Amino acid sequence: MTTSNESQGPVTLRFRDPALEAEFQTKFRPRALRQLRASLLSSVALWLGLGPLLSLVSSSGRTTMLASIGMCGYLLASLWVSRFTRTARQVQLIVAASNTTAGLAAQLIVWDAGVFSSVGLLAAMFVVLFAFTMANLPFVMAVIAVTPYCLLCGYFMATSPDVTLAPLQGAFAIGMVGIMASATYMFESATPRDFVLRRVIADQERELEQEKAKQLGQYTLGEKLGQGGMGVVYKASHALLRRPTAIKLLTSGSSHAADLARFEKEVQLTSELAHPNIVAIYDFGHSPEGEFYYAMEYLPGVDLQTLVTVDGPMPVGRVIPIMKQICAALDDAHHRGLIHRDIKPANVIVNKIGNRCDVAKVVDFGLVREFTGGDASQAEDVVLEGTPAYLSPEAIIQPDQLGPPTDIYSLGALGYFLVTGKQLFTGTTVREVCAQHLHKDPPVPSEHASQPVPEAFDRVLLRCLAKYPAERYESAAALGEALDAIEAAPSWTDALAAVWWEAFAERRREYRARVYDTTTLEGGKVTVDMRRR
Repeated sequence: MTTSNESQGPVTLRFRDPALEAEFQTKFRPRALRQLRASLLSSVALWLGLGPLLSLVSSSGRTTMLASIGMCGYLLASLWVSRFTRTARQVQLIVAASNTTAGLAAQLIVWDAGVFSSVGLLAAMFVVLFAFTMANLPFVMAVIAVTPYCLLCGYFMATSPDVTLAPLQGAFAIGMVGIMASATYMFESATPRDFVLRRVIADQERELEQEKAKQLGQYTLGEKLGQGGMGVVYKASHALLRRPTAIKLLTSGSSHAADLARFEKEVQLTSELAHPNIVAIYDFGHSPEGEFYYAMEYLPGVDLQTLVTVDGPMPVGRVIPIMKQICAALDDAHHRGLIHRDIKPANVIVNKIGNRCDVAKVVDFGLVREFTGGDASQAEDVVLEGTPAYLSPEAIIQPDQLGPPTDIYSLGALGYFLVTGKQLFTGTTVREVCAQHLHKDPPVPSEHASQPVPEAFDRVLLRCLAKYPAERYESAAALGEALDAIEAAPSWTDALAAVWWEAFAERRREYRARVYDTTTLEGGKVTVDMRRR
C-alpha cells in the first residue's frame, strides 16, 4: 500500500514528498540520460538520412536541406548539454525542447513547400504536446517524441504536394498528440510506482538482514565492517566477554559445498594457532539457518597494501620490525606443521594496541595447509592457489610439495614491496608473472627504492627470493635473526611511530582498511587448475 509521502500528483506525477521526489530524480537520471542520448543520436541519423530525400521531392529543396542541417546541429548541441544534467527532470526538459524544435522545423519545411498554409492549428498542437512532455515524458517514448515530424512531413509532401489538406492534417496531428499524451501518461505513471516498489523491497531486505544479524549464538552483531564474495563481517560483542570481536558469516550460496567444507576445516586448523602476531579465532560454528560463521579478533588497524598505497614506500627502519613479527608468526605456524601460502601486504595488518605501535597481525589463513613433504595421495586434487605477485616458484610448478620456504619467498616479495612501493614482478597475465618467478632474477631493492636501503637488507631479501627452496633461509626464525642483525638501517623510533598513528586516527577513512574483506576464494588471488588428467 502506498503511504501518504509516496503518493503522486495526478497531473505532474511528482511525489508529494520533496525528499522522495529528489531521490527519484537522482536515481532515475542515469537511465533517463542513456535513453535520451540514444534518442538524440537516432534523431540525428534520421534527419541526415531523410533530409536529402525530402529535398528531392520538395518544391523548396534548399529550405528543407537547411532545416535538416539546423535540426542536426540542435540535436548535437542537446547531446552536449545533457552532460550537465543532474536530475531526470532536466533530461525531460531537453527531450521536450528537442521535440518541439523538431516540430517547428517540420512546419517550416511544410510551409515553404506550399502544402500546409494553415499552420496555426498544428502549432497549437505542438504547444500542447510540449506541455504534456514537460509534465510526464516516458523515456521509452523518447525516440517517437523527437522524430515523427520528419516522417509526417515526408508523407504529406510525397502524397499531396499541391493540395492544402489543413483539416486532415490538423486532425492527424490532434490524434497523434492524443495518442502520445496517453501513452506518455501511462508509461510515466508506471515509472514512479516501479521506483517505490523497488525501494520497498530493498527496505524489507535490509530489515531482514538486520533482524538476522542481531543475534548469533552468544554474540550480538552490530555494525557491518565489510562484505566479500563469501560473506559479511560484523563487529560483535559476546554476551559475557567484553573483548571486541569480529564475526564473519559465510552465506550458504556464496560458494560450492566442497569449498565451504574445506574452508571450515582450514578455520579449525587456524584456530589452533595462538600467537600475538596472528589474528586470533575465538569461536566457530553454524547459525540456526545452517550458515557457517567464525568469531575472530577485531583489528582496527590498516593492512600494509593500503598503507603503502596511501603513504608510499616505508622506511627500512620500520619495515624490519614488521617483518620480524611476521617471521615470529610464521615460525609458530611452521612448528605446528602449517604453512600460510598467501603471505602478501593485504594479509598483514599493523595496529596500535595500547601504547604499542606497529603491532603486526597476520590474517586470512584461508589457504593454510598442513605440509607433509609432498603426499602423493593428494596429488590428484592439487591446485595452484595464492596471489601471483607473491607466488614462490615451487608453488607454481609443484603446488603439492610446499613447506616453510614457500612462505619465506612470499615474505621476501612482501619486503620488496614495502621498501620500493612496487611488486617484485609484473605482467599483463598470470602466466607472464609466473614465468618471471620461475626464470627471472629478482631485482635488487636498493636499485628501485627512492630511499636509502642498506646492502645487508638487499642480501637478506635476495636470499629469501632464491629460486630453489634449499637456497633460502632454513626457517622463519633464521630469517628473523638475519633481519635483527642488520645494523645500518635508518631508525624508526617510538616517537615517530606515535606521531604516525596519531595522524592515522584522523585519516582512518582515507586508508579504507580491508581487514575483513578477504576470504579463501575472494579477489586478489588466483586459482589455476593444475589437476592431473
